[in-house]
Amino acid sequence: MSEDRQLLKALQRGENAAWRQIYLKYKDDLLTVYIDIDRKLPIAATYDHTQPDGTVLRESDIEFKYPETGPADIYEAGAPRSAQIKHDSEQ
Repeated sequence: MSEDRQLLKALQRGENAAWRQIYLKYKDDLLTVYIDIDRKLPIAATYDHTQPDGTVLRESDIEFKYPETGPADIYEAGAPRSAQIKHDSEQ
């Protein structure tokens, strides 16, 4: 079982694991993102909506999946080596 899957299962069971929750609230909507602390990657999210009568509806359960290995740098991900690099100080 992948590390992502193990953390997600622990999260679903309510067990303590190495994750952090980030809450984003907009009006009556709440997005909760669960971050793997060690890898600094989101592993899951939930989206809840509170109706005018106070009922909270779970609109979405989101699972993030990652490959076992990935590109070593931005160029392996597809960026052209000829691309210009702009630094914040140049803007």
